[in-house]
Amino acid sequence: MTSHQETIAIYSESVIRTYGFEVRRGLALVTLTPMAAALDLEDAIAKAGIPEPDLLMATGLSQPDGTLQIQLVLSTGDTPIASREPQEGDAHHLRVVSPVEVIYFHGPHFGDRYGIAAAVVKELIAGEVECLAMDCTGASIYLAVPDGRGDEAVQHLRRSFSIPGDPPSGEGA
Repeated sequence: MTSHQETIAIYSESVIRTYGFEVRRGLALVTLTPMAAALDLEDAIAKAGIPEPDLLMATGLSQPDGTLQIQLVLSTGDTPIASREPQEGDAHHLRVVSPVEVIYFHGPHFGDRYGIAAAVVKELIAGEVECLAMDCTGASIYLAVPDGRGDEAVQHLRRSFSIPGDPPSGEGA
């Protein structure tokens, strides 16, 4: 029997390349707990007064009690959605934060490298920008931040992430 050595490659950049940042405004962050509430998602969204939403982001978060919390970022077009806290007796434990902004960006090899999410969190903490929800999948990152903070969050992220057109030295804005 022949043994083979495994080759492990690590890709690293001092400033991480992206394909650019996009900011979407006027969105609603909907949180449902437990996960079973998602089975009745249409009813829960109707109770929140969100007409025919478009899904932009979905995450699931394990809670200390073992339940799974679902977070959805929804676009509602021009229809404003009111924030709401869970109501007593509400089986969905529905919480809505609105409006929120979402920053999303993609980059080469994000899924092949360690530390991409840590670089995002580091810059948000340094800039004192609250992250309401985050989803990192393959080459894509989505962040929900409070209304009016998206552009500011991008400026902080540019310390660790570059966009096309940045100087060859790799220095962000």
